[in-house]
Amino acid sequence: MGYLTQDEYSKMGYDQGDANAFVTAEKAAERSINDLTHFYDPWYGLHDLTEEAGSSIPYRVHRAKVFMQAVAMQTEFVQQSGVTNGFAAATGDMKQFEIGHTQMQFNGGAGSEVTEGITGVLTSVSDLLSSVGLLYTGVDHT
Repeated sequence: MGYLTQDEYSKMGYDQGDANAFVTAEKAAERSINDLTHFYDPWYGLHDLTEEAGSSIPYRVHRAKVFMQAVAMQTEFVQQSGVTNGFAAATGDMKQFEIGHTQMQFNGGAGSEVTEGITGVLTSVSDLLSSVGLLYTGVDHT
């Protein structure tokens, strides 16, 4: 099961479009985000997104919601741009993408200009994850 359902994606204001395209884009978004932060990555088993979203601790709920918003933004980026990983961002011929009211057009191969390094994760997604400490690489005191 993915981090985000089509219903949750729609409720965040994104157009889910074709169901198969959504599932493919959401999986690509998951992989890219998990490359940056392994916080909810099931392979590591450190934290459970569903459990935290239903937690009685407000900050955990907030962190889970922000993470899901980041997945939604990355999913939209994947659908609009076709950039599914860091390699595609660095070498692809991305001409434009549009998320909400923001549209960007590029001269070919500019995907790495809007992504975090060579990860393929949109810079604004990285900023969002960072805002709740999901990119912190120091010692975990919890």
